Order: sequence, then structure tokens, then C-alpha cells
Amino acid sequence: MKSAVRRPAILRGACAASMLLLAGCDLAPAYHTPHYVIPTTWQGQAPFAPARPMDDSVRAEWWKGFADPRLDALEAEATAHNGDLQAASERFMQARTVVSEARSDLEGSKNPLVLRSSV
Repeated sequence: MKSAVRRPAILRGACAASMLLLAGCDLAPAYHTPHYVIPTTWQGQAPFAPARPMDDSVRAEWWKGFADPRLDALEAEATAHNGDLQAASERFMQARTVVSEARSDLEGSKNPLVLRSSV
């Protein structure tokens, strides 16, 4: 009866030992870094041109680039009848005014005779 109890323990131990031994094996082929031939300079010709990204520029009336009068009319109508857009524009203008007033408080007065009181 003792041998029946020992057999699963021995089997588990043998499996664990074989897994530990196999975990250290490296069966992958040796890696060799590929060698690329890259020219030191490149002289391109048209139609290629140096990129000049303008992601920060304002793209007002971008749809006019399509030269489509129907699209122009749709954009004009959408802008005129979009209450949410008009309200957002007003909130933006109010926020800009608040920011400019706050910035003016940070700057000193250009007139040395003006005294400020902090309330």
C-alpha cells in the first residue's frame, strides 16, 4: 500500500524536475542581425518635397478647398442655424475675456501712481 502512495509523489517529482531541466533549454536558432545597405545621402526628385506640417494652424473654411458651391451653402446654413455652436462661441469669448482680465491682474500697472487694492 505504501508503494501506491509513493508512486504519484515520485511521478510528480520527476515531472517537476524534467520541467526545470527543460526550462533552461534554448531550442531557437542563433539570431544574426541583418545587414542593410543604406546610402549616406539621397537626392530625390519631383513629386517629392520636404514636409512642412502645419498641425497648429487654424483651418478655417477648409471645405472651400473642394470648390463645391453646394457644400459652401450647406456649411453656411449649418453655421447660421447651429445654436449649440453659437453658444459655444459665446462661452469661448467670455472665457477669453476672463483669462485676459486674470492675466492683467498678474501684470503690474504701467502707471506708478495707480495703487491696487486686493479685495
